[in-house]
Amino acid sequence: EILIDKTLEVIQHIDKPKILEIGTGSGVIAIMLSLLKRDSQIVAVDISKDALEIARTNIENFNLKNRIELRESNLFTNIQNHEQFDVIVSNPPYISNKEKGKLQVELSYEPDKALYGGERGDEVLINIIDTFFQREETVLICEMGYNQKDYILEYTAQKGEIEFFNDLAGLHRGFILSKYSL
Repeated sequence: EILIDKTLEVIQHIDKPKILEIGTGSGVIAIMLSLLKRDSQIVAVDISKDALEIARTNIENFNLKNRIELRESNLFTNIQNHEQFDVIVSNPPYISNKEKGKLQVELSYEPDKALYGGERGDEVLINIIDTFFQREETVLICEMGYNQKDYILEYTAQKGEIEFFNDLAGLHRGFILSKYSL
C-alpha cells in the first residue's frame, strides 16, 4: 500500500505518533502502520460493526490491541474535538455510484459502503477534507479515485498545500494535504 508508505514518510521523525484512521475496514492499514512504526498509537474507526469485528480479530492475531483502539464511528462522529492526532489517514469509499456492477471481480466481495462514495464518488472524501480543516490536525493522507485529482486540487486550493501520489500503474491515487508546510 502506497498509502502506508506515504504515512510512514510523514511520521518517521515523530516520537510516539498518534494516528487516526478513518474507515479501517479489515484493519490492514492500522496494523501495518503499528508494525512498521512500533511506537505509534492508532485510533481506527469504521461505520460497520462487521468490519470492526474483522479488524478486532486481525489486531488480536498480531497482538496489537494495546496500540490500536477501534471505535464504531461514521467518519469523525465518535472522535472528540479535544482528541488530537499527528496525522489522519484514510482509504475512503471513492468510486462513483454509476460504476456499480462495472468493477473488477476482485472487488465483488467488498460491501458497497466500502466502495461507493456518492454520485460523483468523492463526496465522502470531501466530507473528510472539510472536517480535517475544522480540526487541529495539520496532515491528511488519503487514497482517491484516479480521475479525482483535478476536482480535489480545485477544492483544496487556498486551503492548504497538496501533494498527489501515483499508484504502481502511474495513476493518480492519493494525496497528502497539509495546512502548513511539512
